Amino acid sequence: MKNIFLLIPVITTNLVFASFETLRSDYLKSSTYELQVIKEKSNENKFLFEDNLNELRLDLKRNFSRTGRQNLNAFQPTETVLHTTSLGLVKPTTHFGTFSFEHRQNEYDISRWSAGLRPGLADKQYETVNVFGYSYDFIDNSLSLSSDLAQINNKIQKIQNDINSDENLLNLFVSYSKANMAYKNVLLTRRALVKARKRYRTIKKRVSNGASRKLDLLLAKSLLESRTNSVETAKASFELEKVSAENLVGKTLTMSDFQKDAFVKQLNPRQSNKAIKLLENQLALNLKNIEKNNNDTGYKLSLNLGYVINAINEDRTKSIDDSFDGYHDKTASINLSIPLGITKNSASSKYYKFEKQYLKKSIETQKLQVMKNIKAFDNQIKFLTFAIDNLENQKKILIKALSETNKLYLRGRSNFDELIRREEELINCETQMASSKNNLNQLIANKMYTLGQIRSFVMSVKDI
Repeated sequence: MKNIFLLIPVITTNLVFASFETLRSDYLKSSTYELQVIKEKSNENKFLFEDNLNELRLDLKRNFSRTGRQNLNAFQPTETVLHTTSLGLVKPTTHFGTFSFEHRQNEYDISRWSAGLRPGLADKQYETVNVFGYSYDFIDNSLSLSSDLAQINNKIQKIQNDINSDENLLNLFVSYSKANMAYKNVLLTRRALVKARKRYRTIKKRVSNGASRKLDLLLAKSLLESRTNSVETAKASFELEKVSAENLVGKTLTMSDFQKDAFVKQLNPRQSNKAIKLLENQLALNLKNIEKNNNDTGYKLSLNLGYVINAINEDRTKSIDDSFDGYHDKTASINLSIPLGITKNSASSKYYKFEKQYLKKSIETQKLQVMKNIKAFDNQIKFLTFAIDNLENQKKILIKALSETNKLYLRGRSNFDELIRREEELINCETQMASSKNNLNQLIANKMYTLGQIRSFVMSVKDI
């Protein structure tokens, strides 16, 4: 299938670029990428924790108490020592209420009671209690809302992580593109220096033979110094430009890392701008927070059911055996809670209302900005593609013009200034052509980033 982007045919550029496959591989092994992966795993585990708050819960308790209150029957103080051990299971559910079970063992020490209060009873009595409970809130939807909020927050965090990862990939591409441009400038200035040295030697011989003016030799010497300075400046520029790339891959790079070409192309135009996705999910979170706020500050109507069985015996084992066939208590209650304060609810409602308006407007603005950016990228890509073709033709013409001017100069029919001017025009043309290709490279990358396709784009770059 032919690759297209909007209405523009596929633009394929044969660019002098870094050995990008190797550098990309180095980035995927770097500490920068490793930190990104660790952060993503951390966020995923945080989500799993927040989304599983309604899992089965085990409660273990061990209590001790000593009481010496007046006994209701004998109207005299009695001292009771109580040891309680309990084990409970609680299972909240998102839509079906909360189920619970508690097994409790009480050990009563009544040895300090008077004989009249405990006729025929042993010093220690053992009670086993089994409690079955169920509760359901007809209005409260806290667990379901908490789960929804956790899922939306997880989506937001994933999108933010993707944005950070995409930014790193874009920076990787752009930084190498800039470093490659600096490398090409070094090559161009070195080539100009080689020509300047050769010309200086030629003119020096011609001056000694009387074929050229001494002034031409001085100008050639000045040009040689200028070309030498240009090489050093280009080297310094390269050293500066490669720093960003080195920081991303975590290793030192040299000019040898930038000698291979790369095959770069646009991908199919599937728009999936992640900044818009982020805002849309933030809006979904806002709406869910509004729902939760109304839930938390609204009415509560709950049903509570209980079923209690107990058995008391001076033998612990016997108490446990009889605990499911002992005495039964059944309870049922309906509770209605009506909030009276409105200040907190009003303040939070206003906050979420203004946040919703802000997010909706931000989404509209972001969509419009993306459309404008894509249109601008298309226009610039068309212009640079046309400009590069013209520069290619111009370069061919300037090479011929320089060759002819050099021949005329050697015949004495052209002066040295004109010869240098032709050479400068060719150098400028080559520099401009390299810069245009570099800019085209970055435009395509930025366009893919805006469309949410920078990862696929960067991974598709091949060395040739």
